[in-house]
Amino acid sequence: MPRRLSADPEVLDSIVRRLEELVLAHSGADPFEDIFRLILAKLHLERAGVAGLGDPWAALAGAAARWPALLERGVTFGLPPAACEACAALLAPLTLGEEGVEVLDALFESVTNQLAKGNKGQFFTPRQVIEACVRIADPQPGERVLDPACGSGGFLVEALRRQPQARVSGVDFDGRAARVARALLTVSGVEAPDVLCADALGPLPDLGAVDLILTNPPFAGEVLDAAVLDGFALADVSRRVERDVLFLERCVQLLRPGGRLAIVLPHNKVGSAGWAYARRWLLQRVRVTAVLGLPRDTFLPHTSQKTAVIFGVKRPRPLQELPDEPVRFLISERVGKDKRGRPVWRADARSGTLWDDLDHDLAPLVLPTPPAGALFSEVGLHDLDEGDVLAPGRYDPRRRTGRGGVPLLELARLVTDAVSRRNGDAEARYVVLDTGHAGEGLVLHPRAPVPLAEIGSPKRVFAPGDVLLSRLRPYLRQVAWLDEGLFPEGAQVVGSPEFYTLRSVDDRSVAFLVPWLLSDPVQAVLAAAQEGGHHPRVPATLLEGLRVPEALVARRDAVSAAVEQAVRGARAAVDQLAGLREGVGAPVQVTGP
Repeated sequence: MPRRLSADPEVLDSIVRRLEELVLAHSGADPFEDIFRLILAKLHLERAGVAGLGDPWAALAGAAARWPALLERGVTFGLPPAACEACAALLAPLTLGEEGVEVLDALFESVTNQLAKGNKGQFFTPRQVIEACVRIADPQPGERVLDPACGSGGFLVEALRRQPQARVSGVDFDGRAARVARALLTVSGVEAPDVLCADALGPLPDLGAVDLILTNPPFAGEVLDAAVLDGFALADVSRRVERDVLFLERCVQLLRPGGRLAIVLPHNKVGSAGWAYARRWLLQRVRVTAVLGLPRDTFLPHTSQKTAVIFGVKRPRPLQELPDEPVRFLISERVGKDKRGRPVWRADARSGTLWDDLDHDLAPLVLPTPPAGALFSEVGLHDLDEGDVLAPGRYDPRRRTGRGGVPLLELARLVTDAVSRRNGDAEARYVVLDTGHAGEGLVLHPRAPVPLAEIGSPKRVFAPGDVLLSRLRPYLRQVAWLDEGLFPEGAQVVGSPEFYTLRSVDDRSVAFLVPWLLSDPVQAVLAAAQEGGHHPRVPATLLEGLRVPEALVARRDAVSAAVEQAVRGARAAVDQLAGLREGVGAPVQVTGP
């Protein structure tokens, strides 16, 4: 079977689902144990040069003899013979061990995902992202490499592949994941894998001097156990501390001075104001060398959570005043997955490794000096956005050129006037717009005017000629110029506070901004800048950094006139179509056969 097909998550998931069905139907036992044993039996035969799975029981006995730390001598399947042979037939076409353990790793991950039934914020890191992190962190011979939330051991396996002389250790509180990690390390050549089943936030044995930590800790949930919180300085600031923040502190505790860190964190930890204190704490103790921003597709189909990877070096001692050290911000926009989490293969894929075959843009970002065209920038600590923001999108080179173009907010001011039932005109009527009414340059199908009592929550106040830009989910392209036809006589037009409202600083039209805001370069910047989890938004600071090309500004009046004419024409066509619909809206009679 071609390598790329063997590593296809959909193929592997379907195999695991079928295996699970067979085990549950014929034994009712925990499916993990039989699937785990089948995979190791299959791998044993491959190492012995035998195709297929042959006699599963004999293969399992051979696997137990080969890897006694993974399988007890005399172990057998809980399945009756016919069901066991059916399961073996599902695995037979796969080739698990060629050129490393990528397929085996992916299959074990699929097993664990399918059978976990709720992952508490644990999402296995895609192999290409793991490889990018390991390439940037660059483990050295003899270094002690630790993952305190190792899951199936992906970071540890990749560290060994990159540097076979590294000494790797893992910790995970899930016993099943720890077993998978031990299995992957064993078949990678580690005689006695050092993987501990424990909660790394609790008491740990002495792990020695750790040179490098590579980890993707669980994101979900606050830690409420006072005994655990008492061991963390960040819990002194707030007792409502999320698990990933405590993992960040634990990693810093475990590293030796001069030790290196690569940790995957959700976007709010690198960007939101609420976690500024944690970023300041980190910067005082770790020299952050780079931050890699990952796209929302990275952990699909499990979550669309936007994430980033922080890379750093532990300082000899905490600093009170931060030096103006440079931080490299790297932005990935393609991670080799589509919106459903399915792999996207390169057109020239040659059935090699996932790194070579998947369509991602990580390769240039991991180089010591990314080439021209790669999305990266370097910013000094003293120039970080307020709150020590470490979100790479804030420093996207496409929005921080520093030269060329006219600042957007010199052409249009950001208007934040608002109306509510408390301060509005009780005699007026209000046309209320939400973000769904705006798109591709104009407003369509606004609601009929309503009295003040029905406007709901506070709303932005709009005026003819304003340009609206939705800060929520920018990829929906909710941009519009407000023509005078939207404003019925005696009514005010108001709308969702999710709109940014741009109004001309003088008497000249700003309609020319609409095609510019909808252009591919600006849309790319908006997409890169969005922050947040389930409701991604563009921060207001983005508008401060946007610059409008001088060539467009020079012909703004002509472009504005064309936009206004197009919007008015489109509205007239929409109104005409609505009239036709009403004109033919007689009751429809349906007759039987």
